[in-house]
This record gives sequence, structure tokens and C-alpha cells, in this order.
Amino acid sequence: MFTSINPATGEPGESFVELTADEIEAKVAAAHQAYRAWRTTDLATRSALLEAIADQFERNKRRLAEIATREMGKTLKSAIAEVEKCAAGFRHYAEAGPAMLSPRTIPTATGSATARFLPVAVGIVRGPSWPAMSGCSSTRRACRAAALRSRKWSSPPGRRLACSRTSRSHRARSRR
Repeated sequence: MFTSINPATGEPGESFVELTADEIEAKVAAAHQAYRAWRTTDLATRSALLEAIADQFERNKRRLAEIATREMGKTLKSAIAEVEKCAAGFRHYAEAGPAMLSPRTIPTATGSATARFLPVAVGIVRGPSWPAMSGCSSTRRACRAAALRSRKWSSPPGRRLACSRTSRSHRARSRR
């Protein structure tokens, strides 16, 4: 068990059960399965999903910001700005991602070569919300699965869980 602590007040917050080794393995296996399906998903579908996740962040802005305020000691104003920045990051990759992943022809001394993006792995993302969501949005765009990893001593578990659920709730609806 670990408990989030409000750094502004020192008061304990919500407690979270740590995953067992088997639960971690199951989550890694699920991320790998998601990666195998996602890597063949067309760019238009990926862009639509990233837009929808941005919409979810905006719809849940206040709730996510309040969690950040409790767990990270942020002011509500700065926490709202961070959620908005996360949504903007998802939108950026939804819009700019197809061009980022397009094959590129590179002139060489003997003619030309084509560089293509080929998905290879599941990415592990950790950190406060903006770095984590930025990493997830670019990772999702690039057809990799992302696993959010918390560290007891530095990452707010409630905020990460809420962000993950916000993203996951839309993915589940989009598959129906």
C-alpha cells in the first residue's frame, strides 16, 4: 500500500494497493496485445482517438485538476492549465502525427532510400501528468502501446490512475 501525500499540507490522501508481480506481468501482456492490434490501426483512426482523448481531458478538466491539487500541491489554476496542456498535446499529435509518420525519401550518393516508421515495442511512460500524457500521445500516434508507471516517491498515483482511466474509457467506447 502506498498513500499519496498532499505536499502543500502534508496530509495523507488516497491509498493505493501496489500491484503484485503477477499483476504487473498481466498488465505488460495486455499492453503487448494492445500494441499488436494498434500497430495495424490506420492513421485516421489513431488521429480520431487522440482527438477523443483530448475531448475527455477537457470534459474532465476540473476533476483531474483537483486530483493534481491534492497530490502535487499545485494551485487549481496551474493544475487546470496542465490538463489543458495535456489535451493540447493529444490534439497536436492527432493533427501533426500523420506527417511525422509518413515515409521519407532520402537522397543518397547512389540514388535514394526510403525511411519508414516501423513500430517495435511497448513504451513505458512515467512522470507528472504533462510529461506522461505527452509521452502517451506521441507513443499512441506512433502505434505503440504505453504503460504508465508510478514511483511511490514522486508520481501522484491518483492523478495517473484518473488520466489513464480517462484515456481508457474512450478507447473502450471507440471499439464498440
